[in-house]
Amino acid sequence: MLEEYMKRLVDEHGFSVAKDEETYQVEINDDISVTITDLDPGAVFFSKLTPLLKDHREELFTYLMRANLLGKGTFDSVVGLDSDEKFLTLSRSMAYEIDYPTFKEVLEVFANSLQMLREEVAKKYEEAKESIY
Repeated sequence: MLEEYMKRLVDEHGFSVAKDEETYQVEINDDISVTITDLDPGAVFFSKLTPLLKDHREELFTYLMRANLLGKGTFDSVVGLDSDEKFLTLSRSMAYEIDYPTFKEVLEVFANSLQMLREEVAKKYEEAKESIY
């Protein structure tokens, strides 16, 4: 299923796609790269959100916990940390059969939410810095 969807994405949008076993790396643009893993049925969407700075973590984590609550601030995705706690990550799991229009829509929403959250995290860091000075 996912292999067919990847071919359609390349044909329709010209995205660069690399495959490694059941994982696909989709380069949407210079800033957005999404790893998609085939669950058969379903898929997991994953991307690094932004580097995690050492300062102002409390303010940022409070904001992100609220964003994660019921998926409202993340558009049904989940913000987390990578295993080294150096990057914030964004992921979305769909463990059920999906058709191509749904897959394409979820990828678009995921990429847009990734961009939006990057901007919001940058704003939160700036607000936290300004509140100290």
